[in-house]
Amino acid sequence: MHHRAPRSLLSLLAAVAAFATSGCRASAPPPLAPRYRVTSAVTGDSVSAAARAHDPIAAALGLPPLRLAHLPAGVREFRLSTGHGMVAGWEYPLVRLVAEEGRPPRGEVWLYRQPRDTTEARTAGGLVTRRGRLQPAPEWVAIGRRLDSLRTEVFRSRGAGRRMVFDAGELYVEYRAGAEYRAQWINAPAWRARFDPAAEAPAAVAALIDSLGRVAGAP
Repeated sequence: MHHRAPRSLLSLLAAVAAFATSGCRASAPPPLAPRYRVTSAVTGDSVSAAARAHDPIAAALGLPPLRLAHLPAGVREFRLSTGHGMVAGWEYPLVRLVAEEGRPPRGEVWLYRQPRDTTEARTAGGLVTRRGRLQPAPEWVAIGRRLDSLRTEVFRSRGAGRRMVFDAGELYVEYRAGAEYRAQWINAPAWRARFDPAAEAPAAVAALIDSLGRVAGAP
């Protein structure tokens, strides 16, 4: 003999199921989006290595390329990344920090990877992205001060010659302050810091980005 559950219990179970389902469907917060004013496209040799690395990530996130996105006066943005390997399925971090005068800086970490499904998908250049899980949230004020103290937007690595070092990491930096834009790419910053004091700041920034990436990607 079967007993029918009371209607009140069925209603409660239905409400719990609806709540759980809606929670599963909840999407991650969208990327930080200051008030960009996008300018005309720049092509050819004038596009930096950092922009070539970051533009596809920005497109995947629905953001304009930073090289084309002027910001209001008093607003700054960093986009920083390391890695950019060719291993399909391996995740790399993109760190964004947005600072406005009179407000604490805000930041986020996005993880991106090449698709693993087919050669055709990888050739098409599409990226898979997800927001990094940062619990507790980083001290973005301290991170912003650290980036400023290292003069991240202007540093250079002058020594160790022009030798390219493979499988030793990369650092890509884009910086926008109002209409001012800077971009830098430094190959193997930790390796170069062994020979060139000017590479110590890039190596410190790369270590910071990698650390945030590891925390953001932790299960």
